[in-house]
Amino acid sequence: MTTLRKTIGTLFEWEITMIPAEVTRRESRLAGVYLSLFGVVFCGLAIGSVVLSLSTGRFDPIVLAVAIPFAGIGVAVLLIGVNKLRYRLFMRIDSETVFVRLQSLFRNDEWRELLSGYRGVMLRIVESGEQTVRVIELHHPDPMRRVILAEHLVGIVSERDTRARWESYARIINLPALEDAGAGVVERAPGDLDRPYRDIHAAEDAPAVSSARPRYITIEEEGDSQTVVIGFKKMRSWRTLIGALIPAALMSIGFLLPERLTVEFVAIGLFGALIGVVLIAAIAWDIVASPMIHADSFGIRVAYRTLCGDTTGKRIPYGEIEEVIVGKEPNNPYSTVLIRSDARTMSVGHAMPMDDLVWLRDYLRGRIR
Repeated sequence: MTTLRKTIGTLFEWEITMIPAEVTRRESRLAGVYLSLFGVVFCGLAIGSVVLSLSTGRFDPIVLAVAIPFAGIGVAVLLIGVNKLRYRLFMRIDSETVFVRLQSLFRNDEWRELLSGYRGVMLRIVESGEQTVRVIELHHPDPMRRVILAEHLVGIVSERDTRARWESYARIINLPALEDAGAGVVERAPGDLDRPYRDIHAAEDAPAVSSARPRYITIEEEGDSQTVVIGFKKMRSWRTLIGALIPAALMSIGFLLPERLTVEFVAIGLFGALIGVVLIAAIAWDIVASPMIHADSFGIRVAYRTLCGDTTGKRIPYGEIEEVIVGKEPNNPYSTVLIRSDARTMSVGHAMPMDDLVWLRDYLRGRIR
């Protein structure tokens, strides 16, 4: 199942096992043929309608007014299809240079760049329409010189598989592993990719943490263990108020405005009520539950403190933690503190102010010693 999901969710992946390496990337031939045929049929119907009206002596200018836009759409689709069939992107990486040659219907270009001009192998999240993609690229200051190494769909290909591929590229190409976490770029040397955070920074002083601890954060100490309880309530904001207007409007349209209730209006009202129930549940959970971070001699656990006790949450041992950063998760507009290992990611601090997230990050880094 994991292999099938990875195959379906992989838009592109360059299999690099050693340097030098080369690959030719092509567009889908099936999509190219389909679009080409669709464009030909669309053009044919438009032209055929004009020819038929002329041959029967029943030509009307309105036929031409309809046929010309249809023919234009057909030509555009045909060109897109032919471009997919002709598209070739050849890429080669060796120990000194990167070479790229692009051949398509609209463009033919080739260039060469020194490998030393690249900053590293970047992992970043790209949201395009309904798709969210994890992109791994050879990162250059000039966007026109960047080389995509892999594209994985979020939610289909696991984060673990993508990060393993990203680290593999960095080791083989021997460039730093860069991560655009949404709140700055994090950099790790190739030799540090399999080392836990505490081993890399063991000889360093603990990060300086501002004494101005956020007022809604409390720290409980018991022996060598510490528990950080975050009292920040993200649902108490203007966004929640605006969000509440949506179900209220839908229920008003469905139940109050119509003079006579019909199936259509009832459906709208019930949909609004469903959204309202979900919103109320989220507000209730935000009120009764507080995120907590438990740090002991073993590792770090992220869970919730509720009126009924603490939840189990997730735990990562210190020997497996590779990063503690401020960043964003896919499809989440809020920055959080991300605690990462090769196997999993824990996040905490959703919607907190950036300065407070930085405080929490530095506090946790100081615990990992």
